[in-house]
Amino acid sequence: MQLHSSAYRNPDQLRGRRAGDRSGQSGCQIAEDLHLAGLKVHLGGRSAPRCPRLYRGRDAVEWLDDLGQYDLPVDQHSLKEGAQNAITI
Repeated sequence: MQLHSSAYRNPDQLRGRRAGDRSGQSGCQIAEDLHLAGLKVHLGGRSAPRCPRLYRGRDAVEWLDDLGQYDLPVDQHSLKEGAQNAITI
């Protein structure tokens, strides 16, 4: 069975199966969720930039939203056109 991160909802979808994941941001978050639910998880892949999921008790995406990062036009972003590939929700 193969499951895309967009179809993942909760650890119960994978109970009784071996779980393997890639090291992207979503993959790391799903791997953590599965691990905390008591499933054995293997995380593989190459290094990828990542940020902490939580900071001062809030999700990192909430902080970025509060800072206006998701309202910033690409031409005003420090990464310019590279922001289109680097920032995903």
